[in-house]
Parts: sequence; structure tokens; C-alpha cells
Amino acid sequence: SIAALGGDKVGIRDDTVRIRKPFMRVNQHTGEEELFDPSQIFCSPSIRYCDLPQYAKETEWCAEDGTRYKAKVAFQLRLRPGTYKVGQETVRAKGEIDPHISNTEIEWYTQGTEHASHVLTGLMVKLRP
Repeated sequence: SIAALGGDKVGIRDDTVRIRKPFMRVNQHTGEEELFDPSQIFCSPSIRYCDLPQYAKETEWCAEDGTRYKAKVAFQLRLRPGTYKVGQETVRAKGEIDPHISNTEIEWYTQGTEHASHVLTGLMVKLRP
């Protein structure tokens, strides 16, 4: 299992309606059948996909001047080629999520077990009043 910095196990949040158990599916990107495990590390080349409520939980944040914001954060990272798979969205999207990336290849997923194969390069923060 993978652990977060605080020692918590990485897993599916209880506050989302998500797939929870592995199942067989046809990967729409490769056209191949695969055993899809939802208990992995999920990434996307699309910040629009990362911003969806299934992945980015909104929280309140108060600036030093007292201004209150709704905040979301996302990590920017680099993945070593060959250490992740590419597949379709799993958020039951009813339309195009990002005009630059097909819904059939918008979700990247990995077990994250290879040493130094995932490098954090940035922290992206979205603030709205």
C-alpha cells in the first residue's frame, strides 16, 4: 500500500461516489481489456479533469487580510514513461471535459511502486471568492 506524508493510506475518499472495487473493462484508449483497479494514484494531463470535485476537494481558506476564499490544490508532477497507464475518464462525464485532451485518454493511473518514477514539480492553487 502507498502512504501519504501523514502516514495515512492513500485511497478513495468516502465523500465521493466512485468505483470502489477492481473490475474488468475495455480501455477506450488502447482498445484492450484490462483489470481496472480504482485504488491507485490518478493523474491527468488536464487541469480541468483534476479540478473536478471527484478529485479536488474544495476547502475554505482565509488570507491574512481576512478575505475568505474557496480553495483547491493540485500537484504538478512528472511521470517516468512506462510507469503508468492511460485510459478513459471515470467520472461519468456527459460531454467533453477538456477541448485539448480526449475523454478516452484523460486519466492516467499508476500503482506508484517504482522508486523515483514520480517527481513532484509544482503545487497549483485555485482560489475563488
